[in-house]
Amino acid sequence: MTIGTLFTLFVLPMVYTVIATDHQAAAHSDRAKQIADYELDRRGGALKPT
Repeated sequence: MTIGTLFTLFVLPMVYTVIATDHQAAAHSDRAKQIADYELDRRGGALKPT
């Protein structure tokens, strides 16, 4: 039971930290910039390029 507690409190969070992805890099991708260039149309709520 002690081993399971130590695993849950210390080992598992460290594994998650090691395999975590860098979401900041994905936010600056070309696709994210393309999506940010669109805005809602005033008439019908449809998306249009700016």
